[in-house]
Amino acid sequence: MLFIGSLAWVRGFQQWKPHDHLISLLDDASSMLTPAGLSPSKHMKLNVRDFPRWQRDVIRGAPIPSLVKELERLLDFGGRWDGRSNVFIHCEQGLSRSPAGALILACQKNPGSEREVGRRLRRLSPYFWPNALIIDTADDLLGLQGELVRARAAMGRPVEGTPDFPVMLEPFL
Repeated sequence: MLFIGSLAWVRGFQQWKPHDHLISLLDDASSMLTPAGLSPSKHMKLNVRDFPRWQRDVIRGAPIPSLVKELERLLDFGGRWDGRSNVFIHCEQGLSRSPAGALILACQKNPGSEREVGRRLRRLSPYFWPNALIIDTADDLLGLQGELVRARAAMGRPVEGTPDFPVMLEPFL
């Protein structure tokens, strides 16, 4: 099961609903301490800034090497993950980077159903707006020819606000 939330929910959530893996997508994730009760080997720290999409255009459509490296680690995890163990994925606010990571992982488990995964993510939270640059880059890495980008677009625009609690996404349709 995927749980999507903000940094503020990490400690309390581990006590309420223990997770087998924690994925942190933060500007400086490497400095984040692993919560008590979770093995450091189960905490993936991805140094991912909340890049605006235009930054990719500034460098002439080329992917940002540091982002590619971190997303390759996420995709490697997704390839090994059984989809049944609990994964809590978070970013600072729980609105952009962590929903992007969750969308990527769920789409890895449902090839060919990317848009349905995006629509399901929207039904779960009207606030999510997966980071476009993360989605664009992962789409390229997965060779999806725009399907992941279209999955994000299928979500429609978000409403303003933040979730009051972590969102649970069943990774399989």
